[in-house]
Amino acid sequence: GREQVTMSEIGVASGRTSSFLLYHVPQLQLILADLFRKPMVLDTVKSRTMPWESQVTILASDSAKAAAKLPDGLLCDLVFIDGNHSLKGCARDTAAWWPRVRPGGLMVWHDFFATAKNWGVRQCVEEFSAAISVPFSTEKTVALRWCPEDKPQFPESLKQWRECI
Repeated sequence: GREQVTMSEIGVASGRTSSFLLYHVPQLQLILADLFRKPMVLDTVKSRTMPWESQVTILASDSAKAAAKLPDGLLCDLVFIDGNHSLKGCARDTAAWWPRVRPGGLMVWHDFFATAKNWGVRQCVEEFSAAISVPFSTEKTVALRWCPEDKPQFPESLKQWRECI
């Protein structure tokens, strides 16, 4: 396997996914971005990830601002989008984090098939995929988008998404 795998989890909730991944992927370097509106939730995430604290970076921030805080050139093998599920929120996360996916890496959107009122994950993924002319696949509740080695830039046709940032 690889010496190190870098992943960003956008929308952390209570950190159950984070601790599960850290437990099962020993070489994982994990960047967690969430607003953590309640201090108790941030404390829970810190507690759950404590055994791997040297492998975890917690950014208690809006996801777009969190992406901008990362060092230049830092690219992720995997970006997992599970933050704001509205079209605008999902588009904002996608626009902010797509530049952080390494060529050959993976962007995953959670709740792709969810039909809750005002959720726009599916529309976001479909519009983004069409704009970069690269198909996505689905598996259970997620949409998967492999980033080709010749990674397309964020499309100008989705300029309004960038304006959300």
